[in-house]
Amino acid sequence: MQGRKTNRLNGAILMTRYENLVCYAENIGVEVIEVDYPANKKYGRCINGYILINARMTEAEKHEVLSEEIGHYKTTFGIITNLDDIRNLKQEIKARDTSIQEICSINNIIACIKKGAKDRYEIAEMLCVSDELFGEAIKYHTRKNPIIFKDDLMLYFDENRLVII
Repeated sequence: MQGRKTNRLNGAILMTRYENLVCYAENIGVEVIEVDYPANKKYGRCINGYILINARMTEAEKHEVLSEEIGHYKTTFGIITNLDDIRNLKQEIKARDTSIQEICSINNIIACIKKGAKDRYEIAEMLCVSDELFGEAIKYHTRKNPIIFKDDLMLYFDENRLVII
């Protein structure tokens, strides 16, 4: 896989966030298969213990899509492609929320801040997610708990912004 970094001190190979997520998926019983879809768009599908990922996506896009598909693996049952059905839409939202809880958790956000991230864009980059997904994470945290006090930090989530104090 592309994007591997070598640790200069001991020559160890460090895995990317996507590669770590692939390992996690395998550990919970899911086989991740990269498929060369004809379109260059974000695409993944969870089917019977397999997660298919569009091989043409960037590493960050693969990370995002795989995280959400793992959310589907953990929370979804049946075929939910018809999002006009409210039951399917609820399952889609639950899978997305599960993904956000994993990759954009409060602990992960705070870790990014401690590593020097100053704003939502730097945090999103460190988490290897798009600004769009991090915006959804801000909305999620606004709904769940908009004010967080942790590790001498205060995080205030306000629908479209994150204030770090």
